[in-house]
Amino acid sequence: MGHAQWSDKSYSRRLLWQIVIGSFILAIAGAYAVDFVHQRWTEDHHPDIDLLNEQFRQAIEQFDPSIFLLSIARPEQETSQSLITFLTKLSPDEMCLWLEHIARHHNDQDLKLIKSIMVLDDGAYEYLKLYRALWTSLPIKPHDATLPVQLGQLLEADPISRYAHFAVGVYWLHHHQIDPAIEAYWAEAEQYDADYAREQVVTICFAYERYDAMAKWVSDPSYQPLLTEHDRIVIHAGNGNWWVVFWRVPILVWGDVSPYLAVLSLIVGSFWFVFLILASQPGDALPRRIGLGIAAVCLGILSVWPTIFMAIWQEYAWGLIEGETPISKVLFYILGVGLREELAKALLVLPLVPWLAKRDDGLCMLLISACVGLGFAVEENMQYYDRFEMGSIAGRFLTANIMHMMLTGWVGMELCWLWRYPRKRAVEFVSVFALAVIGHGAYDVAFDLVDPQDMFLMSIAPYVILLLIVYRFFHLIRSYRQPSQQGVSLMFVYTLGVCVSGLVMVWLQSWLLGPAEAFTTISQEVMFMGIMSVVMFQQIPQSLRD
Repeated sequence: MGHAQWSDKSYSRRLLWQIVIGSFILAIAGAYAVDFVHQRWTEDHHPDIDLLNEQFRQAIEQFDPSIFLLSIARPEQETSQSLITFLTKLSPDEMCLWLEHIARHHNDQDLKLIKSIMVLDDGAYEYLKLYRALWTSLPIKPHDATLPVQLGQLLEADPISRYAHFAVGVYWLHHHQIDPAIEAYWAEAEQYDADYAREQVVTICFAYERYDAMAKWVSDPSYQPLLTEHDRIVIHAGNGNWWVVFWRVPILVWGDVSPYLAVLSLIVGSFWFVFLILASQPGDALPRRIGLGIAAVCLGILSVWPTIFMAIWQEYAWGLIEGETPISKVLFYILGVGLREELAKALLVLPLVPWLAKRDDGLCMLLISACVGLGFAVEENMQYYDRFEMGSIAGRFLTANIMHMMLTGWVGMELCWLWRYPRKRAVEFVSVFALAVIGHGAYDVAFDLVDPQDMFLMSIAPYVILLLIVYRFFHLIRSYRQPSQQGVSLMFVYTLGVCVSGLVMVWLQSWLLGPAEAFTTISQEVMFMGIMSVVMFQQIPQSLRD
């Protein structure tokens, strides 16, 4: 079938209905097939993990030392052997937590018994004894924060034994004396090259925002394995090193991108890209329009860089964080999220403005600018995957692309008109940009404040806001677009893209949550996409044939 025949067939109403109905059938059948494969894969590859977790999860979360001691003192019991087997799977850090808990509750005879049964080495046994000395010497009054004689003697020994400074650090931390605690852990790390002490230094400095103390070791090679790139950026931000923060943001954003999620984001985004390019009515300029669109998408991906930098700057320079009250959330999402994201995208539209503004073509301005928003959405979807559980945010793959590309298209178009007519369009540009910021923030606020378990009318509030944005965008396309039946039908591209995106999301959710939960969590997004389709068909009419 040739290109002309395909273009003609894409105007068939019957074909569109076949795509929609076939997608529903594939969604249901594929969801259960994916769930079946997932269950078989899990059984084949992880036969004992769930069993161990089920047996000992409560024992870990609600630790009772007396029960633990009783079980390990009777190794002939099957449960005891299972527990000891489980303990051997613990990491050194997890084992230390267990040892600390034991040391707080048992006397020296108990510790010897534990040592013999668990086959602890001398270092771990000394660690236990020091903790025993520590917890038996804690003052009764919590405000009595003088160092006990027993712990002071540990620091007077020559040489000072391993764990001595560590025990003193635990004592000071117990009494919320943060700076002495950091110094004690630091001394332990320096004297014995102890990573377990360095971990405490890092944990406490971040927990209590001791950025000045962090500056001493942020460049120390011995601390690098304990720090993520986000940790390093936070340290520099806390100390006001903004130039360093700016150049480290790309490492944070693109240093560890999941290839699977990159493919998923590109699949969903590619359909919208095709839609935007075809809707711009390129005619003979199609290759040039595609190149301009790809450049715009790349600029949109790049706009995540200034967005993340502004997010860090707003938090540490402005103190703008998401609070618990509705007012604080409104301020955070409008002055924080909405402002920085729309501003960053507008800044990255600027390199395209001289080319877009050359021709008096509002449709091209609108849709190529929208490609910048689409690129931002594709990249942001990957960032959300790193920060949240995939099962809770998969629906945003259907809605985030829409919101970002439509708002950026509108703002970018006004920016182009401002370039051509700076005096006439200044007020209109400021008004549109403010509306985009407020609309973006209101959409996020609605999602945050509305509990899905609340009244149905309240739970759809975010989609009502998004629907207003959708209506405005399609209305702008209609006002600039010339009626045409040439080329592939926009309705065909739109319908195919929405259906394929929905299929991918349903199958992904089924893999993560199971079919029933998948259909429940994505139901509102599917309903919204259906309503949006009605708006699109009404605003961009094309004659369909039976």
